[in-house]
Amino acid sequence: MSITNQTIAAEPVVVLGELSRGICHDLKNFLTAIQGNAEMARRTGTSGEEPLERSLEKITEAALAASDLCNQVLAYSRQGALPRSVFNFSKLVERTALMLHDASQTNIKVTVKTDGPDAIVEASESQIRQIVSNLIANAFHAVGEKGGTVTLTVSASKESGTAELEVSDTGPGIAFEKQTQLFEPTFTTKAFGVGNGLGLMLVKRIAEEHGGAVSCKSEPGKGCSFQVTIPLTDKVIVESPQDDKSASSLHRKYNVLLVDDEEFMRSLGIDILQSLGYRVTVASTGREAFELIQKNPDYFDVILSDSRMPEMSGEELALETRKIRPNLPFILVTAFASIDGERRTKKCGIHGIVAKPFLIEDLKKALDQALSQREKDLTPC
Repeated sequence: MSITNQTIAAEPVVVLGELSRGICHDLKNFLTAIQGNAEMARRTGTSGEEPLERSLEKITEAALAASDLCNQVLAYSRQGALPRSVFNFSKLVERTALMLHDASQTNIKVTVKTDGPDAIVEASESQIRQIVSNLIANAFHAVGEKGGTVTLTVSASKESGTAELEVSDTGPGIAFEKQTQLFEPTFTTKAFGVGNGLGLMLVKRIAEEHGGAVSCKSEPGKGCSFQVTIPLTDKVIVESPQDDKSASSLHRKYNVLLVDDEEFMRSLGIDILQSLGYRVTVASTGREAFELIQKNPDYFDVILSDSRMPEMSGEELALETRKIRPNLPFILVTAFASIDGERRTKKCGIHGIVAKPFLIEDLKKALDQALSQREKDLTPC
């Protein structure tokens, strides 16, 4: 291995060590938001009240932001290639700006402008949200306690075939000698331990991995403006079907084997699955789950299993189950749902992957798809 290659290979370890304090700072902020809003929800009372709904919505947003932070670390170490989908880039920018501004100083004015038609892209929604979040956070930091204006402009150009986001602020700007360092992994203008320092480097990396680019325009005393481009797509957004009120009754005929070594995850899983109308059997280890399948191989309609467990992993359980019931739907729940992992799990007989943390709709969709395919397989020709 050359000296250059050795340096590249060692860089993630060295830089992540330097940035660990900032990463912990950001993560603890998200956990504080989750804990604080959960406490507010408990104090509010019954569901349906506006303050309660607002607190619960913020819990969901904070959890997604914490998940994005984990994805930033994985993206930096190149271990988290995520599947792509078709979505409205313009709306993602609006939602992200609304979420971040709600938690920021009230002396910051945020304006979102959309020029022309909606910008539809095919990308990793989580990673594109990281781009938007990092640029907005940088702009908020730039205007500081004195306050100012942050303007986000989204446009779609059919001529260039790109969606463009411009994030500009009325802060002090960036000195010319520092502009060449902007996209280096440890560059930050923030105080030590405030923010994780991965932001702009990841903005550049994610944009380029999606076939786009990022640039910066700034003059000291005249604010700063970042431009990001992402290729447009001609593909159509596939809307998720609306919840069917009769879905619960349809699901009651299905038996789910839930496998997880964490008690709080089993408890949450039971609540979610029962709310969707499934009958649930639980196992705390892969070995215990396999014994249940051996005793009654035809009882379960689908298996929902954690990936990393002692004694027997989710992938190992899938392989053993395949020997008894080759077509039994098996869904893996994992924090490392990379594209490479998806290819690998198909070899184990896994029919679907749900990435942690997940929305209930994501889990419902995975179960519906797996069971729908099962029904087709059982239908006589």
